Amino acid sequence: MPFLVNASKALSDRMPKVISPNGHAIIDYATGFAFLAAGVALWRRNRPAAIGAIVCGGSELFLSAMTDYPGGVFREVSFETHGRIDVGLSLLAATMPNYMNFGDTPQARLFTGAAVGKATVAGLTDFVGTGETKQLKKLRAA
Repeated sequence: MPFLVNASKALSDRMPKVISPNGHAIIDYATGFAFLAAGVALWRRNRPAAIGAIVCGGSELFLSAMTDYPGGVFREVSFETHGRIDVGLSLLAATMPNYMNFGDTPQARLFTGAAVGKATVAGLTDFVGTGETKQLKKLRAA
């Protein structure tokens, strides 16, 4: 599964940066609230998946609130650092089904899709404001 995330990240990092900080913030908050809603919906059917969704959603919303971008509340984390952490959060979502021992259930697909989506969004976001490609690779090296 992390292979899909890494492949998505590598491919999208080479593409033009089309997601602005404002668009990235909207996607982040939507992802966080969607994870929380999934956690509530899964609570009776699959408790480990519900807890995993709440952890992923809470992490996403906490990072969004702390980031210095439109919609950020506390503005303690730079947008560039946010990009680095986004890669980690996509890997968190990707590995959550195996970590919480529900990898063989249909609910695991929620995490797989979210992880690939987060990696793609991170790869298509203009974190430095230049529009240049391979920003994630440069952020990782910095």
